[in-house]
Amino acid sequence: MYIFPVEVESGTFLKTKKYIMHQLGYPSLGNIALAEEHLNVAITDAVAMYYKYANNQWDYMVMDYWQFETDAKKSVYELDSCIDPGKVRAVIYNPQNYSLFNIAFNQNYDFLFFSTNQMTPDLSTFYMALMKQEFVNSVLGQEGTWEILGSPPKLHLMPAPQGRIPVAVLFSRLADENTLDRIVEIRRVALAKAKIMLGEIYGRYSNIPGGQESIQLNGDNLKQEGKDELEKLEENMWQSQAFLCRSDSD
Repeated sequence: MYIFPVEVESGTFLKTKKYIMHQLGYPSLGNIALAEEHLNVAITDAVAMYYKYANNQWDYMVMDYWQFETDAKKSVYELDSCIDPGKVRAVIYNPQNYSLFNIAFNQNYDFLFFSTNQMTPDLSTFYMALMKQEFVNSVLGQEGTWEILGSPPKLHLMPAPQGRIPVAVLFSRLADENTLDRIVEIRRVALAKAKIMLGEIYGRYSNIPGGQESIQLNGDNLKQEGKDELEKLEENMWQSQAFLCRSDSD
């Protein structure tokens, strides 16, 4: 089970929708029997599949944080609803105690993964900060551990904090909509989903009148083509889970 943070609506993901329609033959083959609502469902499913297999190494996964303060002797805390427990990368105890975190945190100890020159994840700072934390914990003998339990997911801190301390939960999430709208893998999965839906629609009719002859609708073949493509795409994602994401130049 994972949290899916995007639901495609009408008027969004226009580049992906244009790609799907053109791949299905529009406008050369006339109107395609898919409404925008069908495309919304196809793209929503595609982004969900992308997110399911994504990890924080992918170009379009963003590192983010959620911070809270503990209560004395309380060890279990509910995770914020925006966090997928499977995408939690680290839990930082009392982050202001670590000098290297001055790079990764501002004066309010809010976690920052973006460089000053470009809005891209600064993963090197993230990993250096974690290495520094591990070293300091080992030296001071103050290493804490954590685990995620139950449904809804809860964060279990071990040992239980003895007072109020800040804790930062680091997790990865999807990038913004405009970025997702350019990802080739999402487009391909959405196209396969659209073929399955279009094949089901065509399969309800044997033919449609058109001019001198009726137009034969090969719904079964189109549906099977979409299923085959979807199976292959998901298999590739499952096997690699870290393949290089590509985007269009537009």
